[in-house]
Amino acid sequence: MAEGGALVTVPRVSRNRMDFLPWSPASETVTGCFGINEPISGDPVLLSRHDVVLVPLVAFDETGQRLGQGGGFYDRAIADAAAVRPLLIGVAHAFQQVDSVPVEAWDVPLDAVITEECVHEFQAGCLS
Repeated sequence: MAEGGALVTVPRVSRNRMDFLPWSPASETVTGCFGINEPISGDPVLLSRHDVVLVPLVAFDETGQRLGQGGGFYDRAIADAAAVRPLLIGVAHAFQQVDSVPVEAWDVPLDAVITEECVHEFQAGCLS
């Protein structure tokens, strides 16, 4: 994607904040606090410049609510994006779908979830 001119970013967590930094296959990375490789340097890219954000999860339900790792990093980053927010797509295995997940006032629902079995659209036509 990056070779085709698309802006690709990946999250970097520091303290209680998550930023999205530009990434390419040539980017230098370091293992971050969650054991995930993160870019060493780069200027954060505002979420309003993103078209799509792929969101990790532990579980999701039929309404698009997700259970994350408990840090609230994605919810805070999305809330800070103001009125223009990207399409939020969860990436999961089918077995991660549950009847319901606990929901807090600050939780931001997903627009869709993609599993190995199907695509769940929670906002009708969001992937069209």
